[in-house]
Amino acid sequence: MEMTDLRTDDAPLIDDESHIVVTAEATWFRRVFTREKIKVVVFGQLISLLLCGTGVTSQLLVSNYNVAAPTLQLVLNYFLLATVFGAILVYTRTWWEAISQRGWKYAIIAVLDFEGNYILVKAYQYTNMTSVQLLDCLTIPFVMLLSRFVLKTHYVWPQYAGVALCLVGLAAIVIADVITDRNGDDTGSNPALGDGLVVIGACLYAVANVAQERSVRQYGLLEYPAFIGFFGLILSLVQLAILERDEVKQLDWDGGEVGLLVGFAICLFLLYALVPPLLSMSSATLMNLALLTSDFYSLLFGLFLFHYSFSPLYFAAFGITLIGLFIYHRFEEPAPPQPQPGPDGPSYKALSNVSEAVSEA
Repeated sequence: MEMTDLRTDDAPLIDDESHIVVTAEATWFRRVFTREKIKVVVFGQLISLLLCGTGVTSQLLVSNYNVAAPTLQLVLNYFLLATVFGAILVYTRTWWEAISQRGWKYAIIAVLDFEGNYILVKAYQYTNMTSVQLLDCLTIPFVMLLSRFVLKTHYVWPQYAGVALCLVGLAAIVIADVITDRNGDDTGSNPALGDGLVVIGACLYAVANVAQERSVRQYGLLEYPAFIGFFGLILSLVQLAILERDEVKQLDWDGGEVGLLVGFAICLFLLYALVPPLLSMSSATLMNLALLTSDFYSLLFGLFLFHYSFSPLYFAAFGITLIGLFIYHRFEEPAPPQPQPGPDGPSYKALSNVSEAVSEA
């Protein structure tokens, strides 16, 4: 169906066949809610659901089986990452070249990533969920600041407005938690320590996220998960042997415990696997904004599993956050092109195939 442009900025578009006037508002709507932008937001919500899955399985492990072994939960995830993505790099004969040239960088990032995961899980033992929700969003300004100086990202005022809307959505979730008394009288055994751990974890996450975005832009989709898995597996096994030997010995290893541990690992593995394609289409900032909705999904599961109280404010918060995501992504700088196949990088052919598959999805 052809559209006739009347050559005026404010003039409406007219459909030649049906003579339907398409207003400026409608054309703006089409520019904001394009297929590509909707795909990025939906992709972010899939990752947010997986993050919710890790939280739900962790909470079930604690509430149903009294299992508090965050390092043990991370071991299988890092093993899967190292095995699956490492095998692809070995197959393309780039594993040794990449680790010899950039391995020390991935080792440092793996420490930040692993300890960020560990510290945040640990914080739940000392403070309540509302405090974690509020303080964990500090990752967003940290990521924006690092992206500005490390990745030379430029922001415009509508993006700041989109971020503000997302944070308003988070605030609405916290207010709904207070109204429904979701945390009860539980303030945690040591709120100051727990809140401090969340802030430290948010800083570590921010550095790891920006490093991941840079890695994806420079080296494609496979290296980061492969080497974070490789070095993360080594770190987690060492820490498990030192800090959680007693917890492992106390496990019953029955079907329920094992199922939840495996479920946690699969959710986290898929999350790590899907983040690089999202970063290839967008940015670390948008990813962290998208993850704010995981609290809403956790509530939906909690209504059935943990008997949470419900408030309509939760749906309003979810809608506000999604609108903020669309606004932010509408004015986001285009993602740079992915590395192309070449004689110096045989794995780039595999990376390009993955990128094309994601783009056509």
